[in-house]
Amino acid sequence: MLRELRLKNVAVIEEAALEFDEGFTVLTGETGAGKSLLVGALNLVLGARASTDLIRTGADEASVEAAFEDGDAPGIAALLEEAGIEVESTLIVKRTLSAQGKNRVFVNGSLAPLNLLTRIGRELLNILGQHEHHTLLHAETQRELLDAFAAHDALLENDDQRDLLDSYAAHRELLCEMQEKFDAWQVEKQALDSLQTDEEERARRIDYLRYLSEELGDAALQEGEEESLNTERARLAGAEKIVQAAGTGYGALYESEDAIIDRVNALSADLAAVAKLDENLAEAARLLGEAAPLLEEAAGSLQHAAAGFAEDSDELESRLNEIESRLDLFAKLRRKHGAESVDELIATYAKISEELESLEDYDSALEKRRRAEKKAREAAEQVAKKLHASRVEAANRLGAEVCRELEDLNMNAAQLIAAVSEEERLSPHGSDEVAFLFAPNLGETPRPLAKIASGGELSRVLLALRLILTEPGRVRTLVLDEVDAGIGGITAEVVGRKIRRLSKNFQVICITHLPQIACQAQRHLHVSKAATKGRTQTRVDVLGEDERVEEISRMLGGSAVTKEVRTTARQLLRQSEAPAR
Repeated sequence: MLRELRLKNVAVIEEAALEFDEGFTVLTGETGAGKSLLVGALNLVLGARASTDLIRTGADEASVEAAFEDGDAPGIAALLEEAGIEVESTLIVKRTLSAQGKNRVFVNGSLAPLNLLTRIGRELLNILGQHEHHTLLHAETQRELLDAFAAHDALLENDDQRDLLDSYAAHRELLCEMQEKFDAWQVEKQALDSLQTDEEERARRIDYLRYLSEELGDAALQEGEEESLNTERARLAGAEKIVQAAGTGYGALYESEDAIIDRVNALSADLAAVAKLDENLAEAARLLGEAAPLLEEAAGSLQHAAAGFAEDSDELESRLNEIESRLDLFAKLRRKHGAESVDELIATYAKISEELESLEDYDSALEKRRRAEKKAREAAEQVAKKLHASRVEAANRLGAEVCRELEDLNMNAAQLIAAVSEEERLSPHGSDEVAFLFAPNLGETPRPLAKIASGGELSRVLLALRLILTEPGRVRTLVLDEVDAGIGGITAEVVGRKIRRLSKNFQVICITHLPQIACQAQRHLHVSKAATKGRTQTRVDVLGEDERVEEISRMLGGSAVTKEVRTTARQLLRQSEAPAR
């Protein structure tokens, strides 16, 4: 629920702070006073597109800030947690517009992306504008309204309505299932379309894939081969150093006149001869005796290392060239296929082979894809038929309920029919086309709403639909921006009572020019503007009882506010049983 709205340097509003309460709040004032600016400000904190034209002349920045109750409601809390923003019972949203074009969004004091406001806004309030009835003329809107009616949660007054609630849940499930089945069909359809290329293109693709397949197949790629060859290349490249080091080591250990192994053996024998004289000599003799075999083993390893390059230099160079050629091939193939390793090339080869096999076995693959596409489409069509039946049943109920509401709105003979027809075209919403047919007078043939209804009639039809469709749910605030356009007299009085009826379940904020509606509100705000120090400023005041009589009188009589007009205004307020507060 909206608790407070603060504006600073927004168009003609220098600074304003509005507090809201539960129930029905009305905003009135002369045309051009700035009432629509307040609705525009609410749209801004809900993520609407902003323009620097909204910034008050001479100001560097404009700001709009709104405080809502139930900031910790599950839907809102989940969005805030996802965005890493602290969840609090009061949700504070602020948006600033800079003359330099820089806009900033704050949610509970944390900088936030603009799209978060749009997502949060769906959980906070609905704004119904004075021009919304034009959207009612669109076929898509009419289908959405019928689906909303068929799937909305009703206020159950008794157990007899349980079956109705079950039908609402079933329709919601069908809408979700329809989207899922349609998406699944689209996946299969795209796969089929990609396979159904023309014969020449398919032949070119086969030739190209064969070339790639032969090239990779001839390469006879092996997992881990590249690493192994790199290791061998490094070894062969250092062959001369290896042979030289091994020969030097072997000679020092075994072949030189003063060979290390001979000297160790002699020293070990000399120490052993006198070991009885000193135990330390005995230990040294033992260690030298153990070292001799290890030295001989080392000499053998050095001899073996040198022997590994016993072939002549031509053979070594030939093997090294062979390795370099193989590694160059790997590098060329990696670049060509965008692979980082031979293992990735092997995987690419497998994919190419699979596609080639599919294209070469085109008829079989095509038939398989066709069967899959047909099965997916039939599954979607089955759900579409169930959805059609559900819509037809809901359309009958919707037409009857709208007609009952229109009777209260002084359109006793009006008839609205929600016509549902199945089309061949399948969409995420099924195969139905919905058209609202309307007959405002007795004896007339119902015709498409866009061709027959006047502006006032459209407003009343839209209001009737909103009264039927708007049930308590996650959104607790409704903003009605002159939805009463084109009506007056007794009809306006009825509309006022109906809006007040809505306020039992919602916080309703209504902008109106009609006194019959304004008098039904429980709280009355007056928007006015005046020139101060050469500047136009808008202000918003909460009206007390006497002030409210004057404002209702102005709305009744215009500039000619007489005693009789004031008496009428008081009577309207008494009849509404809605004292100002």
